[in-house]
Amino acid sequence: MTEPAKKMKVRVLAVLAIALALSLVLRVHTVRTDAGGELFWNSDNVYFFIGMVDRGYNFSYLGYVVEIIREIYPLGASGPEVSHCSMLVLHVTPNSIQQYTIDNFCSSGIEPLNGSFYDANELQPNGPLMRWSNGRFEPVTPEEQARLQLAMRSGRIPPGPSYNDVEGWSKRPVVGEIVTKPLNITVEEDSKVTVEIGGEQLTFVMNSGFISHHAYVDLIRPGQLPKRIWYLDGAPHRISGSEYNRIFAYQLVQKALSH
Repeated sequence: MTEPAKKMKVRVLAVLAIALALSLVLRVHTVRTDAGGELFWNSDNVYFFIGMVDRGYNFSYLGYVVEIIREIYPLGASGPEVSHCSMLVLHVTPNSIQQYTIDNFCSSGIEPLNGSFYDANELQPNGPLMRWSNGRFEPVTPEEQARLQLAMRSGRIPPGPSYNDVEGWSKRPVVGEIVTKPLNITVEEDSKVTVEIGGEQLTFVMNSGFISHHAYVDLIRPGQLPKRIWYLDGAPHRISGSEYNRIFAYQLVQKALSH
């Protein structure tokens, strides 16, 4: 081998070594968000309680390539490094739409009782039951918690994703209808719920994004064009390291403290 050829070989090997080192050191951060929600309404108000879970993945560049291969071929995708729960609450009246976000809140299921909504945060297994009040969840008294538990055990609040006029509220899941088209193609078609609030008819068009990864709720008022009041792109997408640390700040700290 000539001297120039030897030098070229050394350069190529050096470049490959640097590329391999960088592929092991540099990171790729991705996030995927899942959501599930419930619609409640009575004669005066509409509430959407939508629980969301962000799942964070942190790979080296080489690991990211391996992960893509594992997803293309059914070899089993990796689990998330961290997960972050939150809840979005939409309050719809005849004249307004109010939006609230509760961070680090993992819903165990909304239930109505005596004019209030109750839930528990699964991130606090031994924590108190919470009541929705003035745009936030507040702890309830043991007596209030006992009343809700009795109402659920007795059947006063029925189980299931849908009911009508229970404690003055009707309930539907925020999902479409899963149907199978010709050629065995499965799709989620929009569902529609029409309610009357304060004498005004409102129609909500809903899709969970279970198949398309595009979840949404549209509001149709009489004589007006549809208005999208909630949208979620649930497809995995890359984000910067700083954005990753911002979204999962609490979870990353808890993970570090547990080691």
